[in-house]
Amino acid sequence: MWHERMPIVGFESINTGSLEGKLYQFAALFGFSMIPALGLVKYWSTLSLARVVTTAETPQVLPSIWSWSGLTSFEDPARICLMLVRTSQGNPSCDPSNFTFLPGLEPTMLAAWTAIALGATAVHWGDLYRRRVDPNDSSY
Repeated sequence: MWHERMPIVGFESINTGSLEGKLYQFAALFGFSMIPALGLVKYWSTLSLARVVTTAETPQVLPSIWSWSGLTSFEDPARICLMLVRTSQGNPSCDPSNFTFLPGLEPTMLAAWTAIALGATAVHWGDLYRRRVDPNDSSY
């Protein structure tokens, strides 16, 4: 059973076969894997809505966070923001809550880390729920 394969979190003497033990382990499993996964979904949905503005002499809005054309240097090439404003000269600018962003490179690295994290979670859940075959049991 899955509850026998899951590491015990917090209590050494918990009965994993009881209803309370299974509920406790499921809550721990949910808390340590599903909530972070949902956080990644929220992070990527927010990041995909953000706007990227170059820090060149004439700032330009990039089409997306994945646009490598804005990566002109590693020294503050662009700013990312959730709200795009226009200066008095009509140039695009980010709201005060912006930060340096490496367009193209940064989202690619973040996507790779996200894929690794989701892959590790899938492997962990697969190990928990995969039926184990006992080589000494002849009933299979």
